[in-house]
Amino acid sequence: MRFEYTELPDGISIDAVYGDMGDVVIPDVIDGKPVREISEYAFSGKNTDSDTGDGIEFRLAGDVLGFVTLPDTLRKIGNLCFYQCYELKSVSIPNTAIEIGSDAFMNCKKLDTIRIRGSVKEASSLRQILLQRTSATDVWFEDAAVHFSEYTEKYDLIGPAHIFELNIEGEGFRARKCFDGDVFDIRMYDDVFEKAADTEDEKTLCKMAALRLSRPISLDDKIKENYLSYLLDHMDRYVDEAIKDKDLSLIKSLGGEGVLSDEHIAYALKKMTAVRWTEGVAKLLSWKKEWDNK
Repeated sequence: MRFEYTELPDGISIDAVYGDMGDVVIPDVIDGKPVREISEYAFSGKNTDSDTGDGIEFRLAGDVLGFVTLPDTLRKIGNLCFYQCYELKSVSIPNTAIEIGSDAFMNCKKLDTIRIRGSVKEASSLRQILLQRTSATDVWFEDAAVHFSEYTEKYDLIGPAHIFELNIEGEGFRARKCFDGDVFDIRMYDDVFEKAADTEDEKTLCKMAALRLSRPISLDDKIKENYLSYLLDHMDRYVDEAIKDKDLSLIKSLGGEGVLSDEHIAYALKKMTAVRWTEGVAKLLSWKKEWDNK
């Protein structure tokens, strides 16, 4: 992997990344210089290729970039840095103060996962990122996991003199307000779940409950029971979605926390067998053996 950069007084700013795959890990230090910034439009647009003499290399950009890990030394992501990165699905960021430029993740239509390398109790740049995004997003801290549902904004004309009223639909907006400065307030998020029961669909509520239960930091017994009760009442729907997406990561976490019963596991195995997902069956049986031996 090759990096083009501009030198700064205290480090460098990444201008472009070249390689042969869609996963990018930007190191803390390149050529002895700490990485401080990602430049404007650094990953935007389409990938291009060039012949270096040693083979063809690709500028990793919008239509191939899939996963990005940003360095601990980072202080700034430039404006429109990931503009139109249509294939970008996941970003890993440190729990440090990073300035997020305007529309940095604009038109990242598949971006649904943010991983923060730190505790939910520590300050991070999550609030800045979420303020720019209205689509559904899973956020994984080292000790917590939460789901932010999609919400919509629209302006309705309420008067003849071009007077408009902003209408917001979806509890995802309220969930994005659960911050004390730059620290995510997970207890405030738990209150949002109670209100979301009247407005969000089963799929969204199951995702909120499943992520929260998978890493249950600062979760008191009463709130835990609310999450658990909803998830168990709708477990068939949740399992169906997990199998449809071929993603058992949360089921693994829930099993490790003792949330899944033998009946739930049997249901999942039956469903996976019906769609001939043998890899999923093998994984779940292996995990069940581990859980039974705890």
